[in-house]
Amino acid sequence: MFYRKLIYRNYYRKFIKSQSPAELAPVIHYFEKNYIGLVDPEDENCSRVVPKYPPSYWNLRKRIQKGLPRSNNSLEAWHKSLSKDVGSHPDVNKLAKHLKNE
Repeated sequence: MFYRKLIYRNYYRKFIKSQSPAELAPVIHYFEKNYIGLVDPEDENCSRVVPKYPPSYWNLRKRIQKGLPRSNNSLEAWHKSLSKDVGSHPDVNKLAKHLKNE
């Protein structure tokens, strides 16, 4: 695992960060700060600070391994169907009746 992280870190530094045009620097900084983690300047091992949104929050690897959906498209489809059937702001009785029949 450490070897894989080392390869990734070197690949990132060598190819993505160093060979990107200067205009992309703000975008790269944004992704480092929020998703990858900025390099801690005080750490001699060049470890990264915990990002605003850690990989455990946005990474889908475990969901894919478990065969779970990668998005909420099925929920969105159900909500669209519900909205079509009962309309906007239905009264409680109409909504309850619809959900009971579903």
